[in-house]
Amino acid sequence: MTHEERRQKWIPLINSYKESGLSKKTWSKNNGVSRSSLSNWLNELSTDATLPQSKPTNFLLATEVLEVSEPQKYDSVLSIRIGRATIEVTNNITKDTLTSIIQMVNDIC
Repeated sequence: MTHEERRQKWIPLINSYKESGLSKKTWSKNNGVSRSSLSNWLNELSTDATLPQSKPTNFLLATEVLEVSEPQKYDSVLSIRIGRATIEVTNNITKDTLTSIIQMVNDIC
């Protein structure tokens, strides 16, 4: 299959994704394509005037409120990258909180 044939195959798929409002992960799973292929074609076709513009993305801010009696110094910070998101984690985060945040970011990215 030539590049132009693949491009023509992907145009309706990209239109479907953009109109769905779903995350890349969910749409890819529902449509039997890899998330990386979807991302690659989104980038390649981003300047194509025949495609609809992307809808704004809704974000959910997740925080954990900690009661602190004195200011704390953190011994270490871990940066986790998922797609275009970066999560900075200090050494006092709980496993459950980190797991929840990673799942939310994965659903968005």
